[in-house]
Amino acid sequence: MTLTCSHEGGIISNSSGSLKPQPTVKMGCRARISGSSDTFGNWRINAVNLDHNHETSPSKSRLYRCNRHLSVHVKRQLQVNDLARIPLNKSYNSVVVEADGYENMTCIEKDCRNYIEQLRCLRLGEGDAAAIQTYFSKMQARSPEFYFSMDLDDKSRLRNDMASMHALSCSTRWCLWYILKKLPEKFGYHVDKGSIFGAIHGLVYDSQSTGEFEDGWRTMIDTYELHDNDWLSGLYENRGRWVPCFFKTTFWAGMSNTQRSECMNAFFDSYVHSKTLLK
Repeated sequence: MTLTCSHEGGIISNSSGSLKPQPTVKMGCRARISGSSDTFGNWRINAVNLDHNHETSPSKSRLYRCNRHLSVHVKRQLQVNDLARIPLNKSYNSVVVEADGYENMTCIEKDCRNYIEQLRCLRLGEGDAAAIQTYFSKMQARSPEFYFSMDLDDKSRLRNDMASMHALSCSTRWCLWYILKKLPEKFGYHVDKGSIFGAIHGLVYDSQSTGEFEDGWRTMIDTYELHDNDWLSGLYENRGRWVPCFFKTTFWAGMSNTQRSECMNAFFDSYVHSKTLLK
């Protein structure tokens, strides 16, 4: 077996008259590694040539398919933004900014798009009625105060009559996207602004419990000496209205606190009004 450089060999093109000929990456590079295996399956290196006839960029190896990956933090951020109907390209740009540039990315936009498409397939895997009933049952098991009632036929389908399905929640949420957008305005002057941005994003998207968020928030305040920042103090006092981990036990019908546009409101205005039942 021989592994060669991607610039090995050459390409013969018949498109000499093209106005915009495509550049070739084939440069006859002889860099290669050759190996063979014996009858016992043991491999041995036979020849090594590491001399390339062109410049190399080892740092770009992170973008080869075998090396690309999405961190847990990025997956969580993409998932939350997708539920809020934020376009994928904007979510990806946000991840790039947080990573401080494309050169620090371990994935490309296509990887993020594939992940979101995979999530959407999983969310739509079950039948609507069965999925809703399963979710409501879990919520009821967690909280005795949660009540729901569904009118199903013998095939577990919602009936087309006037029976109601109720899932009550009386909470108000703040727009997480708008809050995070204000960070440059509030801390653009701070010598540690980049670290503060990263800390807040990490707490918002990675905290799995309210206790984890609160402990991390106090650590951040102490680390960057932000005790006198009234804006942060106000956010912390109302953390139950904008931090995602505080909403895990409440049904929101797919709505997210990162909702930053009126497109969903406009969509629903065409179909529902204040007296329309959820069913």
